[in-house]
Amino acid sequence: MKSVISIKILFVLLFVISCISTKEINKKSELKYSRGKGDLIVLANDSSIYKLEDFKLSDTLISGLGTVEKNGEEKKFSGSIEIQNISYIQLRYFNLVNTLFAATASAVVGGLALSYLNNNDNISVNEWIRTYYPGGGGGGWGGGGFGSCPLVFVLDNNEFVLKSETFGGAIFKLAERVCYDNLGNIPTPGNRITLKLANYLTETDYMNELKLFSVKVPNDVITVIPAVNGKFHTIREKVAPESCIDFSGVDVKSKIIECDSIIWSSELENKDLTKKENMRDGLILEFEKHKVGKRCKLVVTGKNTALGNFAINQILQLNGENLLQWYQKIESNRNEGMKVLEWMLREGMLHISIWDGNRWKECSAILDPGPILYRENIAELELPAISGENLKIKLECALDLWMIDQVYLDYTDDYEIVANEIPIERAIDNYSGKDISSLIRKDDEKYYTAFPGQYAIIEFDIPNSNPLENHTYILKTKGYYHPWTAPDGEYNPALWENILKEPSLAGTLYMEKWKQFRANQ
Repeated sequence: MKSVISIKILFVLLFVISCISTKEINKKSELKYSRGKGDLIVLANDSSIYKLEDFKLSDTLISGLGTVEKNGEEKKFSGSIEIQNISYIQLRYFNLVNTLFAATASAVVGGLALSYLNNNDNISVNEWIRTYYPGGGGGGWGGGGFGSCPLVFVLDNNEFVLKSETFGGAIFKLAERVCYDNLGNIPTPGNRITLKLANYLTETDYMNELKLFSVKVPNDVITVIPAVNGKFHTIREKVAPESCIDFSGVDVKSKIIECDSIIWSSELENKDLTKKENMRDGLILEFEKHKVGKRCKLVVTGKNTALGNFAINQILQLNGENLLQWYQKIESNRNEGMKVLEWMLREGMLHISIWDGNRWKECSAILDPGPILYRENIAELELPAISGENLKIKLECALDLWMIDQVYLDYTDDYEIVANEIPIERAIDNYSGKDISSLIRKDDEKYYTAFPGQYAIIEFDIPNSNPLENHTYILKTKGYYHPWTAPDGEYNPALWENILKEPSLAGTLYMEKWKQFRANQ
């Protein structure tokens, strides 16, 4: 099932997800020479930390008064910092007051904005600071706000319709991932397809590559589902499970037999949420085993709950006021970054196991798709040599992290699919008015960086095709993003290290708080 949400409905949904208030300042000139009062913390490329209480922003400089700390030594500071020498900027609880506005028009900033500026010459502080700001104080999940991932809309009948939330969970550069989405049979009036790549969430998005492919779909194919490795799978049959129970032994087959918005998700009632053994959940399915063939395709239509974002926010706060330094550490130290990435994959993925007659054997896993759209996720499985038994498959995930609408198998062989890339004609950024297509045409470590409220309109010219042929369009993206969150937590690096090492520890610490939050929504 392909969920379609209009942009009007999406704004309401995103407000509920982020639980923040926003204020937009529309003109660059409104803040070009604004002065700030409060805390602005700058982490420079040489690891110097500037704390400015009185500052001024321009396109190339941050000027101000405050202190600078390096190697544990703090000194008074009065001067300017060049943008090109900045790694991250933290804005926390300050007012920007411009003489062009009355006092009621000044913007109140709360939370943490992360901007990774290295090797991104197209970024200026003005382009960032004039957009949206997280609401101040304790709103949202633990204070501040955070988002999920970049969003891609398709222009359909003069309205942009959400079709993809891409590379969800890739919250730092080492976690950068490739994502494929089937956008369906897009209308092409005037032989043109128009996409909107947008950041409507409290995060900074880094898009490395965006490509669009046209795929001719054979008449006997139900749909084409791309896998994370770039293989396009053809679906010609949907074999439903004979039975399906959850980890509590409850029969939930009726919830996952059809794409009908009647979904399976975890029950939190009557569970001791302080015990690790209760921090995993999932489904055990039995399928009639196919008589011929050694492989099959498992399709799971699902999405995440907001628990992933909630948990990330809680855990990032363990870095307290050192959150900027922590981000710099995992970006520059591969070993530290890998520890975080391995934890995210262990706790966030939907793990797939097959019963081999004696034990469960994990054979694949599905990446977290994000909390907004239901996605068709596919895994190709090797079938065990078991005679006279049904095929038993276990889907396992962190408690209350996944919502599953449908599960089925396809035993048919894949057709050879030809995917024709459609080149980008233009991609116009809404802030600068510049064509940024050169930044996203290929995987080359050049990024289109988007701050909250920023988007690009991307156009593709489609060659003439036979109207009797059935085409679908596959979107490929690669990138990552930085969530924004408030550094309100108590610095506790020992607990953070334990969370990375011990499976399900984070769940025992935060699940009760999540349950209370969920009940209040």
